[in-house]
Amino acid sequence: RLQFALAEDGLIPAWFGVQDSRGNLVNGIVFAGSLIFLGAAFVPFSHLNDMISCATLVALSLTDTSLVLLWHESPDSNPLLGNALMLTYQAACLVTSVAVTHFYQYVAGKIFGVVGVVVMIGSIVALVQKCPKSSVFGGRRGHPKGGVRQGDGYFRTPLVPYWPCLGIFINWYLIAQLHLTGVLGTLAFIGATTLYYYVYAIHHSVGNTGAWNT
Repeated sequence: RLQFALAEDGLIPAWFGVQDSRGNLVNGIVFAGSLIFLGAAFVPFSHLNDMISCATLVALSLTDTSLVLLWHESPDSNPLLGNALMLTYQAACLVTSVAVTHFYQYVAGKIFGVVGVVVMIGSIVALVQKCPKSSVFGGRRGHPKGGVRQGDGYFRTPLVPYWPCLGIFINWYLIAQLHLTGVLGTLAFIGATTLYYYVYAIHHSVGNTGAWNT
């Protein structure tokens, strides 16, 4: 059904959303099943395992990042400051994790590890100081007429941004311990899907073309 939803929105060709008389997504099932069969038959399981683990950890890091940015709003004078600080934090987490995991026995590894930790801490401090926590989940610009506010009785993740940022670091530390082939495979897949989005999907998406507003 994920393919059906994507086809309905135009993110993938409508061919994937074709149903038979009983509502089965025949084209999507055959396509996805074929890919899974070929992957299981010709790609070593150790690489598949690392790719799946890497993709899951990247997704969790993005979830934590989104949570931070939904609570901490960039100032009007620099609306992308929060994004830049979180991107810097992610890069520092990656550098620190690789340095500690693979190169800590060398002087350069220790230097990169220490510098990475300093940049991580600096990014968090700058985020707290420059991007104050918004009273509305998603920020004032995201919900100009209201939204979920602090104290409304909804569950709130504690210690934002510190707790999510700790999760981001742990995710990257685990990624650094995976085999390089699996990590590169995941990055290649992410790069290919990103390229596909900007070449095809963004130009055909129903939501992007404004049809959701009609």
